[in-house]
Amino acid sequence: MGRTGGPSQGRAGCRGQEEGLAAGHSGALPAGETFLSALPANHRVRRRGLRAGSRLQEGHLLRVGQRIEPNRDRGLWFAVLIDGEWRFVDAHWGCCHVSGENSGEWNRIQEDGGVQTSTRTQGTVVYSCNETYFLTDPWKMIFKHFPERPEWQLLPEPLTKDQFEQLPYLFPDLVEAFGLRLLSHKKSVALVPHSGRLSIELEESSEIHEYMALLYIHSSDTINFRQKQIKLARFLAVKRAGNQLQIEVYPPKPGKYLLVLQGHSDGSPAAGGSAAAGQMMDLVHYVLHCHRASDFVEPMPENQADEWGLGARAEKIGVEAVSHPDAEIRLQDGEQTIQLRAKQDELEYRCELRSQLDTEPLADYEPLVWHQDGFDLVHVVAPGAGRFGLAIRARRRSDKESQFEPVCDYLLESEVGADGSEDPLPPMRLIGSLACPDEAAAARLKAMNARPEPKSPYIRASEPEICLAWQHRPTERLSAELYKFDAGSASLRRLPDGQLFNQGVDVGDGTEFRVRFAENGCHLLRLFADADDSSRELVYTYLIRSCARLDEPLVAFPTRGPAWRAPACRLESGGLDGELAPGCAAPIRLRVGDLGEVNGENVGVFAGETPFQLDGDCWTGDLPAEAEGSRFELRCGGQALLSYRVLTEAELRRREEAGGKEAEARNRRRDEQSEQREAERQERQRQEEGRRKEAAEEAAGGGAKKQHRPGSAASSKSSGGSKHDGGAAAEEKSSSSKSASPVKKSGQSSPSKARESRFRSRSRSRSRSHSKSQSRSRSRSRSRSESSADETGRRSGKAVGGRKEAAGGGESRDERKARKREEREKRELRKYCRGQLLDALRRKKMKPLKRAMDEWEENKFSLNDDLFIFSKSYYRMMELREKLKDSIREAKAKRDKEYIGKVLEEINNEFFMDEILTELDPDVRRALEVYRRFDRIDKITIKPLNLDEKSKLELASYSSPDKSVHITCMSVLLLMGYYEKRTRKWRRCQPLIRALKVADFNRLDPASVHPAIAARARELVSNLDVKEVALKSAAAAAFFDWSLNAVTAVGDLNDDSDTKPASIKKQKKLFKVSAEEDADLDWEDKGKRVQTANANSAGGRGRGRPPRR
Repeated sequence: MGRTGGPSQGRAGCRGQEEGLAAGHSGALPAGETFLSALPANHRVRRRGLRAGSRLQEGHLLRVGQRIEPNRDRGLWFAVLIDGEWRFVDAHWGCCHVSGENSGEWNRIQEDGGVQTSTRTQGTVVYSCNETYFLTDPWKMIFKHFPERPEWQLLPEPLTKDQFEQLPYLFPDLVEAFGLRLLSHKKSVALVPHSGRLSIELEESSEIHEYMALLYIHSSDTINFRQKQIKLARFLAVKRAGNQLQIEVYPPKPGKYLLVLQGHSDGSPAAGGSAAAGQMMDLVHYVLHCHRASDFVEPMPENQADEWGLGARAEKIGVEAVSHPDAEIRLQDGEQTIQLRAKQDELEYRCELRSQLDTEPLADYEPLVWHQDGFDLVHVVAPGAGRFGLAIRARRRSDKESQFEPVCDYLLESEVGADGSEDPLPPMRLIGSLACPDEAAAARLKAMNARPEPKSPYIRASEPEICLAWQHRPTERLSAELYKFDAGSASLRRLPDGQLFNQGVDVGDGTEFRVRFAENGCHLLRLFADADDSSRELVYTYLIRSCARLDEPLVAFPTRGPAWRAPACRLESGGLDGELAPGCAAPIRLRVGDLGEVNGENVGVFAGETPFQLDGDCWTGDLPAEAEGSRFELRCGGQALLSYRVLTEAELRRREEAGGKEAEARNRRRDEQSEQREAERQERQRQEEGRRKEAAEEAAGGGAKKQHRPGSAASSKSSGGSKHDGGAAAEEKSSSSKSASPVKKSGQSSPSKARESRFRSRSRSRSRSHSKSQSRSRSRSRSRSESSADETGRRSGKAVGGRKEAAGGGESRDERKARKREEREKRELRKYCRGQLLDALRRKKMKPLKRAMDEWEENKFSLNDDLFIFSKSYYRMMELREKLKDSIREAKAKRDKEYIGKVLEEINNEFFMDEILTELDPDVRRALEVYRRFDRIDKITIKPLNLDEKSKLELASYSSPDKSVHITCMSVLLLMGYYEKRTRKWRRCQPLIRALKVADFNRLDPASVHPAIAARARELVSNLDVKEVALKSAAAAAFFDWSLNAVTAVGDLNDDSDTKPASIKKQKKLFKVSAEEDADLDWEDKGKRVQTANANSAGGRGRGRPPRR
């Protein structure tokens, strides 16, 4: 229910209209009772019929937090005994209520920050029927009525007067209708902690409803919020996580506040059916006292709904959370992907991002939305540190005429801005659709049997070159176009083909796309399926956000000619740089399939052919680069494959100088942005530490009297350094003991959890310290190298001048050319080795990376190079990953988890960077899951077979049992390790059942049964009814029950719920059935035989194949 002029103590126009009801300072329920679970008590009252209470006390005009007075707060109600249970009747409250009454104490702050002053009004009496106070349960009546005689409370444990005054101020009939239960703050008056944040927790036990919280300030504490630009509504949040509600209040100044929780009525009996649909109804009132507001209180971002998180609106439109069920999301490195799922129809989404300081959506950071594999994904990039509000709206994709309806709001918190967040994101209207644009494109990809890698259409590129590999049929062709988003003109600019290159993948059944970035920002990569040379169809769209460190100028890819066709063509090594340095021959190795012979031709300065040699299925040769400014073409079948250009010395020098200046400017801006993000992160840490200190001081007591302020540093120093140092040491000791206690607890609870927490904490801390020290060493090495280079240049200049003066002519022209040629060759060799390292890192294969590292060391390049250090660490990670996979296989084979534990300990002792840990994390998670699974192996057993030997032998004596009995025995024998074809006939089942003892079934180890065999056994009996089997044979029913228990135990042990049932072919392999035995079984059952190898061998041994009829 909405209020005008300020909140009153009643609910005008709503069900259960009570005015001035008795509520107290801060009350709780009796011990042993929950908030909405107190049972109506059959108390020790022997009277029958109607009983009128005398000298009863009831709150009539009380305010929240007031005490009741015997002379003022008096009334009369009745206790009625009906069918052996006592109920209450308040005829006065049941037939009238006061409407429009206002205490005048509380002022509502408007949305613009202005104060809406309330005035005191008495209200008018309205006569209407309210069924709430007819035959009321005792546990509901106690919230508003307090009898003088405790036994007439009719509760198991009567409340005292103080307890009654401390009960929460609520409306029990509506609270029960909404299914609410208080989990915290079961008193009507609460004190805001010195941390400045008060959290009240509630729980819903029935269907989800929509809620809203209102905050009022006492008239004596009201200030001009409009002048101070404070919106009181933005210091209040209702957060939802499933059926859990959390109301958080952040008072901006000291004072007295009133918090009102309202529920949205849909007109149903479950939520106040007498109220109009869509009306907000008061449920709970709290009075909050804030003695001192925190220095770190910040307003909440604007939101479109009254709640944070997925609630009633999301359930109404049919959206559920898959990845983030909570209302608050902490962003990882400034960005996060949220995964949603529509329950029925496909939805179209619109998302907006708002900051704390601006109520308008951030146009440059519109969240990205795409649909993939039945899920709806929303990706958010934070422009900086702070809190942000994510508003999600949706409508059905088939209904284009309808409006977008609010789904939910998420509260996002980011410690730092995303890397490269200074580059805005393109709006979705400009992108169109990420991933597949429509159903036709998805069908086309399915027909092509395409498997994209990476599958996510959003890519954050931290390297100046990336590679995307698509697997598809060799007969299909894919092409691509690359666009750059220009934030100034809000448009897409097509980039030249020199930044994009496509070729076949390693195995030749797909296309590989390589992209090089000339500048950072957002790029769109659109992939097309080429039906023929004239028509193309858009099938996939990537958004690539480049935030790499561009230290060197862009080197374009070679120009592709008409003969270059992916996936048939591929550069196996070399040849990816379309611009060649003069005087350096570049080796190249390429594959063109069956397109023809490859040769080379110089065009431009001089002409001449260069033969290429065929090595296996690849053509090898050298790209000549003697003539500066010339162009070289690779040709095949009379058409151009690839075209290269040889730079001139002047162009190379200008490019290096310009590239160095641009790289220096870019890196300077990047360093400044990194420093700014680090400053923001430290500021937020300082605020968090301030909040924790305030909470600790409040908990220790006396914290309100003496608060730590940054400005009091001088006074603390002057007061004496020994005490200050001792306090810091004590604080450091307490914080270290607090941080150590959770690790100790986790180690006591589970070795696997302790191992997992130690691995993550150590790896992350080491990787952070390693990356920080690495960045510091890089900056120091750059400055030292620059200064040393300047000094070397000056010395070499003096030395050359001295030699010239001594010799009279200086070095000769040939010597100078030889020296330059040697420097160029060394530079090109180093560039080639770097390219080999980068290529091996992109391919993520150990052998090429090992060869590239050995080649780097053989050429005696610096071992402190950043790329070489990263490659070495990456190679170590791949070694440990393979070792971890082997340990998992070994542990599964030998049923010993220590194989995994040793490798995990070895990984834990390594210092890996975050980029490497990200790739290793899935394998470590899988290993930890397998490690924890071994703890459950000893607990998993099969229920013993409830059968005696006599009943088993009786079952085996059946001559022609029912089909259901036979199938049940087949399932049991399959679990015991007998080939399914051996038990296909009942006469072959009988001796097996006689031979097996009941003890043999009870000794079966679930670890010895393959999951596929268990799945096949379950499939055999899936269509049988245990009651039908029991009617045919009691022994077969016992076998049926035992087989289901065995299948369940095997499934719990292996955690393979989606394992496919073992086919006959797989059973032959698992049970090691020979081909002769399988052929004999087929001949015996069906009169036909599969010809075996032994039957066709020399001598024709074995029975011959029967003739055709």
